[in-house]
Amino acid sequence: MQRMTAGDAAWYRMDRPRNETDVVALLSFRGPLGLGRVKSLVEERLLPLERFRQRAVPRFAGAPGWELDPGFSLRRHLVH
Repeated sequence: MQRMTAGDAAWYRMDRPRNETDVVALLSFRGPLGLGRVKSLVEERLLPLERFRQRAVPRFAGAPGWELDPGFSLRRHLVH
């Protein structure tokens, strides 16, 4: 498990049911793209980076951390 940075840990600790701290991305392209092409671009450019396939995990002592999400699915994250 990788330790979170202080900034990531602060956002993680602020997340509550009444105060959600979701991270959202907006992608802008010069012309129309089908969802399949967007999916391919994300798989090619982001998913090779481990952080984009990890999930936050609590720790009892110290800062929370990051670990690979064994159930990671791009379908849960990429919405048209």
